[in-house]
Amino acid sequence: MLDSLRLVPAPDPRGLPPLPRSVSTLPPPPARPPAPRPPSVSSTTAGEERLLDLAGGKMILTAEGYSEIRVGSLLKDVRKSYNFTGSPYNSNECGLYSAPEIPGLLLYVENMRITRVSVMPVRLSAYVRVPPLIRTDRGIVIGSTEVEVRAAYPEAIREPWSHGAQQRGRDGRLSYADLYVLGEGRAPALRFLFDSDGRVKEIAAGIAPALLLREGCN
Repeated sequence: MLDSLRLVPAPDPRGLPPLPRSVSTLPPPPARPPAPRPPSVSSTTAGEERLLDLAGGKMILTAEGYSEIRVGSLLKDVRKSYNFTGSPYNSNECGLYSAPEIPGLLLYVENMRITRVSVMPVRLSAYVRVPPLIRTDRGIVIGSTEVEVRAAYPEAIREPWSHGAQQRGRDGRLSYADLYVLGEGRAPALRFLFDSDGRVKEIAAGIAPALLLREGCN
């Protein structure tokens, strides 16, 4: 049987046409979706953003006042934009007014005209207070140190009746003397009140005598 087999020589590979490239009939793989971006880092929380929206994004205090709440404005005009409530404090028609839309802001009103705008910690409970979002146009906030205030306001001066960096308050505790940034002539001024640790506990903008008051309308 082996004799009946006919041997066929192998073809010369040099005479063969080039092999075609393999073509896949499968669809291309889907494009990889872009990697998700990391969440943006913001200095404000969702609650703070809401407060910024309520305040028109202008949470800045200057000697002239806060946003459209200006020293010298009539209370009735300010109430068109904010829900300020309060009552006269004494027979001189001095009153303290606050609005839930702007936590930490307190208005001193005399004869229905704003004479002082103060920024103070927000009271969450009898024992918990937090600093508000409001800051001055030079970046000073509740809790800033005296060194930071002096760096931001090199023109600041001690209260004229102060004899040193520290003094006794009405309660007998030692506290740092206040710093003032005075305006020209009878223009509104800024006042920084400090606690016993030398940190800002209140920032006030206004005119005398309201700017000089230490507690309420007294």
